[in-house]
Amino acid sequence: MNSAEEASQRYAERLQIVQEVAWALLAAQSPEEIARAVLSHIRRLVPCQRASVALFDFANGTAQFIATDMEGELGPSAGTILPLTDFSPPDLFRGPIHVDSQDALKQLVLYITDIAALQPRAPVLERLLAEGLHSLISVPLIVEEEILGALSISAAQRAAFESEHQTIAHEVAGQLGIALRQARLHAQVRRYAAELEQHVAERTAELQESEERYRGLVESATDAIFTLSLDGTITSLNPAFETLFGLSRTEWMGKLFAPLVHPDDLASTIETIQLVLQGETAAAKEVRILAKSGVYVAVEAAVL
Repeated sequence: MNSAEEASQRYAERLQIVQEVAWALLAAQSPEEIARAVLSHIRRLVPCQRASVALFDFANGTAQFIATDMEGELGPSAGTILPLTDFSPPDLFRGPIHVDSQDALKQLVLYITDIAALQPRAPVLERLLAEGLHSLISVPLIVEEEILGALSISAAQRAAFESEHQTIAHEVAGQLGIALRQARLHAQVRRYAAELEQHVAERTAELQESEERYRGLVESATDAIFTLSLDGTITSLNPAFETLFGLSRTEWMGKLFAPLVHPDDLASTIETIQLVLQGETAAAKEVRILAKSGVYVAVEAAVL
């Protein structure tokens, strides 16, 4: 097989694995699952001893490793939280570039061929060197000008990565950044929905408790209390209604209230009800109500 055929075969394999990464991203849910899905494939594309994904929290000045794929006990492991200052590598030509500066990080795509030759070294690089790792590719995860974190790939061999490996890292980091951003948005939506559901449940419980207290007060009240629908139909009556007028609550539920009011009081009573429905306050007034005995009983009525 000549070099052109080998390159074509490698490219075909690369496309296949990138497609597998895309399908794995679609199947994953949480940021951790997404990162693990990517790292499970990245080492097939790029020969390395360690690959990791860290998310940056600029507000708190920290970075958390959400997934790692490595040989042996190389660290840090998933879940480790480090200060962002540990990720501040020196610029080989123009002084330090700090990862807590987002504008600087957008320009920061590291390929370090020999960590041991780099002076001074950031704490993260010191850890890699102590673990016997000498080459590093680190690609920031950037989506719509927002920096989410970094994909890092390291190897024990010096100058282990070719330009093709750097291109692969860029491509995978692009997919990974978008997937992590979507996962973050989905998580925010789920969290908002859960909070809203909890708020609704609490509010519903409060309303039920308030309704039960109100019902208890109404049922135990010595004054007759009833409610009407907009068309004047009786929708509820308390026990005092039966006591004061001798009328059956069951019999009058669902009937029009007007026949119970003395004809001379009906117009003013309806007017008072309409004022209250318009949001105005009406003073209590005397109304004559028809009792079971056939006699009208004068009561002081308040419309609320």
